[in-house]
Amino acid sequence: MMSNSLGFSPNWASPPGETIRSILFQRDVDIEEFSSLVGIELDFCERMLAGYESITKELAKDIELVTEVSASFWINRENKYREQVEAARDERIQWLNKLPLADMVRWNWIPKGLRTWDKFQACLEFFNSESIEDWEVKFSERLSSVAFRTSNSFDNSPESVLTWLYKAEKIAFEKSIPNWDSERLANCIPEIRTLTLDQNPLSFLSKLENILASCGVNLVILPTPKGTRASGATFFSQKKQPILVLSFRYKTDDHFWFSLFHELGHLMLHSSTSVFIEGQNIANTQEEKEADEFAEEILIPSNYRDEMLTLNHRDLRKIVKFAKKVGIAKGIVVGQLQHSGNIAPNYLNKLKVRYDTDSIFS
Repeated sequence: MMSNSLGFSPNWASPPGETIRSILFQRDVDIEEFSSLVGIELDFCERMLAGYESITKELAKDIELVTEVSASFWINRENKYREQVEAARDERIQWLNKLPLADMVRWNWIPKGLRTWDKFQACLEFFNSESIEDWEVKFSERLSSVAFRTSNSFDNSPESVLTWLYKAEKIAFEKSIPNWDSERLANCIPEIRTLTLDQNPLSFLSKLENILASCGVNLVILPTPKGTRASGATFFSQKKQPILVLSFRYKTDDHFWFSLFHELGHLMLHSSTSVFIEGQNIANTQEEKEADEFAEEILIPSNYRDEMLTLNHRDLRKIVKFAKKVGIAKGIVVGQLQHSGNIAPNYLNKLKVRYDTDSIFS
């Protein structure tokens, strides 16, 4: 007896039983009479017509006697159907293997405890797609954009990144916020910058979300699944509203705030039709450099940068004093000095705030 998973087949792979049903309909022969004439049990006959049981050579000869269609036709029809089913099975497995299934299950993006083919269906439903072909039509352009943005990174899977971005879009879709207003966002940058002094993410995230929402920006805090090594991303939804996703991947205040202002830089400076992704080994384009410069200018304005670059790992007190002078978290100053090479990556990290991501994502 064959597995019921064969019923999970593409529309174009119809079983031979569909042809048999058409012939029987034309001749006004019901299934009970057909099963009796062929000499098989009714239950077996129903399963054979549905494709769950194979048409053997012996059975094909009996079907020939009833339908007056050659046994060789039914054997060829059966073989082609099985080939199509196997090809479709392989395609589905390959598609599933590209998705971050373990994390999708762990975070309840799809239900737990599903078997393979039910899991396949759940993934299609997650993407609001009817088939792999439908999924490719809906997401091929975005997948290509993601692949380009992560092209020089061996740690990123385009399908995994796409899954992360689409989950963010689904979360954003549930919110109702004003229309996108870039001028208002520009005016809110100083207010957002003051939040860097708040060490409690459970406190500053709600304030940040409200400020950005007032500018028409959907902020989504979402962990990255396996195959997505991104700290942030920006893109526009189908409703033409910007979505800014942050992952807290590096868990420290300097990385978080730099990622935020980097993504805000994309919103202020670049196309509303592109997907921008920030993270280790992400494509180093001119747009990424411009977003970096935007974030650096917000965090440490250029009129303070020369003074900052006089500091090194021996200047702990001066760094604290400098951070207070420019109104920014001291951990951010350390992060900028590490980036410039003034301080080695393993020095003064105690000045950074390390976030408890378990509480953030709980």
